[in-house]
Amino acid sequence: MKISALYVVFVLLLGGCGGGSKTDGGGSADPLSVGGTGTSALYSGLRSGGKLILHQRGSLAVTPARVAAADATLDAFDGAFVRLPVATDAVMKNAPIDQATIAADLAPLAAVLPTHMRYNFALVTAQHDLDAFADWSVVLRNFTNLARAARDAGFVGIAIDNESPAGLRVAFPGDVADAAQGLAAYRVQTQAVGRRIMQALVTEFPDIAVVVLRGPAAAEAQTPPQLVVRDVGSAQLLGSFFAGFVEGKGARSLVVDGGSDYGLRIDDQFADSRAWRKTGIASDLTNSPFVPSALRASWSTATSVAFGVREIDGARADRLPNRIPVWENTIAAALRHADSLVWASFDVTDLTQASTTDPWVVASRRAKAAGTNANARLGSLTDASGTGLIAQYFAQPDQTDLAETTVDPLIDYEWTAAGPTTTTHFPQQANYAVVWSGYVEAPVSGTYTIYATTDDGMRVTIGGLAVIDKFFDQGPTEYAEGVELQAGFRYAIKVEYFQHGGNARATIEWEPPGLPREPIPQSRLYPVL
Repeated sequence: MKISALYVVFVLLLGGCGGGSKTDGGGSADPLSVGGTGTSALYSGLRSGGKLILHQRGSLAVTPARVAAADATLDAFDGAFVRLPVATDAVMKNAPIDQATIAADLAPLAAVLPTHMRYNFALVTAQHDLDAFADWSVVLRNFTNLARAARDAGFVGIAIDNESPAGLRVAFPGDVADAAQGLAAYRVQTQAVGRRIMQALVTEFPDIAVVVLRGPAAAEAQTPPQLVVRDVGSAQLLGSFFAGFVEGKGARSLVVDGGSDYGLRIDDQFADSRAWRKTGIASDLTNSPFVPSALRASWSTATSVAFGVREIDGARADRLPNRIPVWENTIAAALRHADSLVWASFDVTDLTQASTTDPWVVASRRAKAAGTNANARLGSLTDASGTGLIAQYFAQPDQTDLAETTVDPLIDYEWTAAGPTTTTHFPQQANYAVVWSGYVEAPVSGTYTIYATTDDGMRVTIGGLAVIDKFFDQGPTEYAEGVELQAGFRYAIKVEYFQHGGNARATIEWEPPGLPREPIPQSRLYPVL
């Protein structure tokens, strides 16, 4: 039995890595022959997967100078989305920016040879300036200049931050200049914009990797809702923009749907997301309006899937913040299923100022190691501190006539016909009910066997799923079911029990992967979050 987490992310990663050749892919030119860190090793390295890229937001944004200064400390990271002081917000505006200005932005990093953070992407924020039917020639020249400067500075590519609703015009009809053209016409034109940007980049940097933080899955009505929060009604042109990059890529470039959704947590969720974004969205069965027939057959090989994992996950009310044990297992699972990279996004913690022993740096280092092993799962780095579960004792088997509320350290009880000795207010002690509730924290990731021994009825729910449901009169009976839990997560747990006369038994045990069977310990049970 699997507990699913929700929510996805999309990144577009176009073409190669670091200093590109001046011949587009199919030629014999040596890849990545230009640039401070541009080598054929970077070109093949990015495509071999397993790269962890740092992304910091707002005032924490990673600049070229910060990458250069923090390279020795951030040995867990392979590179960063690098915010350029001038160019990041200027490239997609309808105003020219020359190559010299961009090169000056890149200079602090171009002057060094990073030891660890070698896979760097120049960050570009999507702007609201131009409608799809407008003249994009100035922006295309800006992208050309950026491609040259990034190539010469040894960057592996660019990252387009299109997460903000105030960025690229993707909502139809409210966000376009001439809605009378119709949605179909705008989809064609928006795809042409993406194609022309990609072609401008590939012309100067044939091996380029372009990361677009929001990919097409959110715009497709048939995307499974457990994989992504869909923006079908407000991002109708998002998929067409991405399809344009796929159409415009060169033979050497790589297009990656990156995934800025942040809600996936376990291996199965990442695997399902990858399968949908690689093949499902482009299938004839889905018949997506923004994946043209001409692109469907090659979509899975022309696109590469990446994932974003965010330090603070406030996108959904039912998701816990990414505490470090959750963070490192999520990063590890994402790395196991990404085609090329996973980008770790921070809003609060500035890792460029961290030490090598900072908990987030240590967690990222552990995650990188676990991400290379399909069977590796990380235990919690922190000691459990639970105090037990809220216990409500009822004087009636139907959970009426509440007699007492307390906190029980664990669920491991054997009562005589006199009933629970800890409850002194029962008007009738031979017939009663108990409801335990709170949260259970998993020490390791994997499939747990949950054992319930009950006399009479018991129902066990973990993470919203009915794991065991044996709510009827019976003698002492043991039941066992499997459930997948991830280290560091606290899952809502509810155990409902009733007794109809005679001796009684209520025990809940678990057998974590690789660990012995035991009653779920008090230290792993929490009455509240």
